Amino acid sequence: MNTTTKKLLIFFGVPAAAFCIIAVSFLIFMAHLLSTTDNRADKEEIFRYVTENQKAIEVSVLDFMSAPHEDIKNEIKELSIPFFGGIKSISLSEEKFGKQVITFYCGGYGIGSATGYTGFKYTLFDDAVIQNKTAGYADLSSLGYSGCKFIPRGNGWHWKEGDGDNTVYIENITGNFYYYREDY
Repeated sequence: MNTTTKKLLIFFGVPAAAFCIIAVSFLIFMAHLLSTTDNRADKEEIFRYVTENQKAIEVSVLDFMSAPHEDIKNEIKELSIPFFGGIKSISLSEEKFGKQVITFYCGGYGIGSATGYTGFKYTLFDDAVIQNKTAGYADLSSLGYSGCKFIPRGNGWHWKEGDGDNTVYIENITGNFYYYREDY
C-alpha cells in the first residue's frame, strides 16, 4: 500500500468508523428505549378496577353523557370516577346509531407503525356485540370498529387486518364495559 492510500484510509477511515460506531450505538439505545416505554396497564388490573368500581363509573358516565356539553374536551376531564393510575386519558365519541362510547385509554407502547394501546370502553349500546352466528363473526361497530369482522377468541373477539399486521382484541369485562387491546 502506498503512502497516499494510507493517508486516505487514515483520513477517511477513522471518521467513517467512528460515525458507524456512533450510529449503531444510537440505534441500539433507541431500540432499548422504545422497548422499555411500555406504559400499558395490565389486563388484570383493568378488569379488577372496572369490576370493583362498576357502579361508581356507570353513575358518573351516565350523568356525564346525559348532560348538555359546550366544550366536551375540557369537560370530560371533570368526569368524577374513582382514581386509577392506569387511565392516561378519556375520550368521548359518537358511534353507530348515535350511541356514545367513552374510551378510557390505559397506556401504550412503541412509535410509528409499531404501536399498541390498551384500555376499556363504556357504551350505552346494550348489545354492543352483534354476532352473525352463520358467518362466524361479530360486528363491534357500536364500539368504534366499523367494517371489522371479529372472530371469537378466548373470552372475547379478535380482528386481524387482511393484508397487514394490525390487530384488535375486545373482551366484555362486565355489563357495558369492554376491555380493548389494539396493536398496529
